[in-house]
Amino acid sequence: MLNAIERLSDTFLYSYEKLRGRKNVYRIVVGDYRIIYYIDKIVSVLLVDKRERIYDRL
Repeated sequence: MLNAIERLSDTFLYSYEKLRGRKNVYRIVVGDYRIIYYIDKIVSVLLVDKRERIYDRL
């Protein structure tokens, strides 16, 4: 999981998806987990949780 977060700056390493209704917010899938992150001038990780719970927490 930490390895995935460290490599977020290289967008070609993971299949990422923009979240609908949110500006500059994306997600990547790592096993059963989802990493939700925001891109401005830097990458900021917002949430890391299992798929079943993460979208309820947004």
